[in-house]
Amino acid sequence: MTSSRNPKLKLCNMTKCAGYCCYDGVYVSKAEEQKLKGIIKNHPDNFSQPPDYYFENSNWNNKVIGRKTKTRPFIYSTDFPKHFNQTKCIFGDDNGLCILQKIAIHENIDEWSYKPIACIMFPLVIRHGQIVPPPNNDEQDDYYIDENYPGFINCLYCGKDCKDGQDWKKVLSKEIEYFEKLTSKHR
Repeated sequence: MTSSRNPKLKLCNMTKCAGYCCYDGVYVSKAEEQKLKGIIKNHPDNFSQPPDYYFENSNWNNKVIGRKTKTRPFIYSTDFPKHFNQTKCIFGDDNGLCILQKIAIHENIDEWSYKPIACIMFPLVIRHGQIVPPPNNDEQDDYYIDENYPGFINCLYCGKDCKDGQDWKKVLSKEIEYFEKLTSKHR
C-alpha cells in the first residue's frame, strides 16, 4: 500500500445511500462471471432468469471495457449524484443490499464468498496488485472525465474525504485484511 493519499472516511451506511456504489453494476473477470453463473444456477429460487441474462458487454468511456453485471432502473434519493444513471446492479435489492451477499449469509458462510472482488474492496481500488485508497479532497477522482462527470468514488458517502471521518485504513480494515489474505493465497 504505497500512496500519498490519506483520506478520512466514514463507514458504509446503506440506510443513507441505498447502495449508490452499485448504480452501474460491476465489471467482472471471466473467472468471476463463471463463478457467479454457477451461483445463479445453484440458487433458482433467488434468480428468475438463466445465468447469461445477468451479464453484458460494456464500454465505459473507452476507459473500462469488458463484461459486467447488468443494471435495472432504480430511483435514488434526491441527493443522488446527478451525473449517475438512475440504475442499480441487477444483484442489488431496493435497500442497497446484495443478493449474492444475502445468499452467503443464509448459507452461513463468509458474507463476501460470492461477491466480485471490486464490490468487496470498494471504495478501495486495486491497481497493479496494490490497494489504492480514495482520493483526498484536494485530488481529482480517478474516474473524473470532465465537469459533467466529476468522478465516482469521491461522490459517494463511503469514498468522500471528510474532516469528521477516521483514518481510511481503520475504516476499511476488513477489506484490507480480506485482500491481504486473498493475495497471500496466490503467492
